[in-house]
Amino acid sequence: VEPALVVKMSPWEPNDPHFSLQSHYSSIGLENAWELTKGDPSVVVQVIDSGLDLAHEDLQNNIWQNPGEICGNGEDDDDNGYVDDCHGYNHADNHAGDASSGNYLGDGSHGTHCAGTIAADSNNGVGVAGVAGGDGSVGSGASLMTSVVFGQTSVSGFAEALAYGADNGAQISSNSWGYTAPGVYDQVILDAIDYYNDEGGIVVFAAGNDDSEACYYPGCYDGVVGVAALDDNGARAYFSNYGGTVDISAPGHPVLSTVIMGEGSVDSNYDSYSGTSMACPHVAGVLALGLSLQTTASRNELLDCAYSTATNIDALNPGYVGKLGAGRIDAFAFLDCLGTRAPTLTPVPSALPTPAPSPIPTTTPAPTVPCVCDQTLVVGVYTDDWPGETTWSLTMDDAAPENCVDGSMTDGPYAANGTLYSKETAVCVGVTYTFHIFDSYGDGICCAYGEGYYYLQLNGVEMVRGGEFGGLETYVFTPTATHGGVDSYSYSYS
Repeated sequence: VEPALVVKMSPWEPNDPHFSLQSHYSSIGLENAWELTKGDPSVVVQVIDSGLDLAHEDLQNNIWQNPGEICGNGEDDDDNGYVDDCHGYNHADNHAGDASSGNYLGDGSHGTHCAGTIAADSNNGVGVAGVAGGDGSVGSGASLMTSVVFGQTSVSGFAEALAYGADNGAQISSNSWGYTAPGVYDQVILDAIDYYNDEGGIVVFAAGNDDSEACYYPGCYDGVVGVAALDDNGARAYFSNYGGTVDISAPGHPVLSTVIMGEGSVDSNYDSYSGTSMACPHVAGVLALGLSLQTTASRNELLDCAYSTATNIDALNPGYVGKLGAGRIDAFAFLDCLGTRAPTLTPVPSALPTPAPSPIPTTTPAPTVPCVCDQTLVVGVYTDDWPGETTWSLTMDDAAPENCVDGSMTDGPYAANGTLYSKETAVCVGVTYTFHIFDSYGDGICCAYGEGYYYLQLNGVEMVRGGEFGGLETYVFTPTATHGGVDSYSYSYS
């Protein structure tokens, strides 16, 4: 019988001043795991979210640097289809740049919080620790690649972001977002997940915060690692989704991590959030520790060890037996499992980007019929008391035939309150359009501060009307030969 990798460990604790507030790490055995590895820069973890505050004091040592790009020269040096993608790409707002550009920060702190859990600078005497955040020296932790899909002007680019990560060296993708209605999905996103897996990567998703056993995509898709949320004691967080589509569970209630500088409740730069969004990066970070320890471990080996060594939490969750995946992830037992495995010859994805990635993998053929763009869409917004908070966008699906008239448009922020603004455009039969309306304060346009509303009319027929939506509402429709609106749903942070 081959001996276990380690018989007895002396736990390692970083010197980060707020580590004592990160009890969620102790619940998965991270202190012992850190005796084996603290991360490695060759492991690239993609964070698909609202971006990163690259100016954050605790996110300086472990930011991915595209080795083929010369930052700030306005060129696509590595011919991967993206200009100046030095640290990833802002797919929602369609730009990148060097770390000081501000182009990697989208809408809010959600992405910065998730990234900090994965690989905030550990043992640097500042702030908090990350799961795979290194030992305090530059480049000693896992590398964080940022992919912005919740942008400042748009919410888009999910499939493109997944393909970007797979094509540019990310072995793990952390996704703390999902659709807000059960059973709804975009096939192009599922195709992109499959593509990521085919390239040898692992796609981790939050299971969702609906306290539901229903299937909320993409977290319930069988091509992802779906993560439910627990409290530090191992009990299911009251909001967490559960059921047969959950693969594993991790701490998510509450979790202390980095936020945009100046916007936190702990030393201004840190805050505690709760959600399956917070559980997901724990799993992504632990998987990054596994690849740091065993750089040639295959996708299947990593997942087999993660699932087989998870802590059984059925006794703590009698109403959810078998519905929280394999159990609570155990970082030390996971690494110990990998340490007893013989090295595999299965290669991991190359750290160098492929010359010409396909930005959105899909097997759906482009239509060959002529594009008929004789439908009239009107978007109207009646502003509330704070018109400067409201913006919206309409985008045409990238898969539309090339001969279609692009009716995409945007509007806002607005100047006058209690005023009806409207814009009109031509849209095409059989083409899918996505409408996003944003409120930067997060309270919608109805009803606490004025009776605002929005509507969409197609050929004079109203398809949708709303206003009480928080920070974001999304409506997706496909015009028919008369009038459309065949599908309506939205997605948001988990």
